Amino acid sequence: MPGWMRIWLRAGHQHSDRDSFCPIRIANVISLIMLLTLLLQLPASVGYWTQGGSGKALLIGIFACLTMLTPLFNHWQRHKLAVYWLSLIYFIYISASTLYLGNQSHVQIFLLLGILLLPTLFSRQTKLEIYLFQTTYALAFIVLNSIETQGVSADYQHFLRPANWVFLVASFAVCAYFIQRNLEIDRRRLDEERARSDELLSNILPDSIAERMRAHQDTIADFYAEITVIFADIEGFTHLSRQLTELGLVRLLNELYSEMDQLFLSYGLEKIKTNGDGIMIVCGAPLALADHAWRACEVALRMQQLFSDFAQRHHLPNRLRIGIHTGSAVGGVVGLHKFSYDVWGDTVNLASRMESYGEAGKIQVSLATYQLVREHFIFEPRGDIDIRGIGLQTTYWLVGHKHSEP
Repeated sequence: MPGWMRIWLRAGHQHSDRDSFCPIRIANVISLIMLLTLLLQLPASVGYWTQGGSGKALLIGIFACLTMLTPLFNHWQRHKLAVYWLSLIYFIYISASTLYLGNQSHVQIFLLLGILLLPTLFSRQTKLEIYLFQTTYALAFIVLNSIETQGVSADYQHFLRPANWVFLVASFAVCAYFIQRNLEIDRRRLDEERARSDELLSNILPDSIAERMRAHQDTIADFYAEITVIFADIEGFTHLSRQLTELGLVRLLNELYSEMDQLFLSYGLEKIKTNGDGIMIVCGAPLALADHAWRACEVALRMQQLFSDFAQRHHLPNRLRIGIHTGSAVGGVVGLHKFSYDVWGDTVNLASRMESYGEAGKIQVSLATYQLVREHFIFEPRGDIDIRGIGLQTTYWLVGHKHSEP
């Protein structure tokens, strides 16, 4: 493409504008097509100079110069003026040419092309403006097509009719290609945005819940007869946060939780929420798993080792406190803005107490969880502890493995 064409097409267009149907670019494209169409008619006007071609050449020269103002207006950031200007001079040129040459030349049919292009040209204007211009073009076509105008000589008109049809078909073909190309770009971008949206939704919600959200299910709430809930907390986090910068603290937590996310993913657990130094994970919801208690205990032991390695790597004195409980719960999506998937109920509350009433560097397990996995792990009885608001609870320390699998 010649350099002047690239300058013409890019006039006033910001490269950051990803809108494929950008009226700035469309106005530049249409004005360039119009200019080239005008110039292609010059040889015929010269050939029929004495039979009306001289007047046609004058019209071509005038409107070719007027067309060049469109990219200039866009370059000067007068984008709305460029759109109105191009629409107006196109309308005047077609109408003037029809009156001069006669309606038997069929120049007026180019108004139909204008009606097709106006919605893309006015894509950032109001519908009223589009309808107003389209109505004007349509009325002008009807009037020019119905009135009898003598125009230029019959020979020149006879030559112009097939030439105008050729120009019209070529113009429609170019415009159809341009519209189709932009529609393909829009579809590709829409697919990319949909994929990005799906990925974001999957990062926020469990996959099965995300699928139900995409299906526009109004309310998502489920009862889970038995799941296992894990709470974990970094001991001494407040003191640690005072020693690090904000950026350093975020980077540290991001590294830790990223490693943990991989662990949860590999065992089919769902991270429900993080709260700075605290984290809540469930197993068996929303995807039912028969061995949810074993998976939870296995992950808890691996979390303990992962955090120990992490703390040693970063020279941290902190330890991880973990609590686990098994029982029934309710889960669902809550909120409209910044919604989230959550699990709640007595099971969640007791799992939280297992963590908060535990000890740093240890994993405290409720009786319900212990009874499900005692054949697979080593436990040390802690005895009964009085939990505020709940009462006496028999708990155990999860120490290690008996077997690697249930």
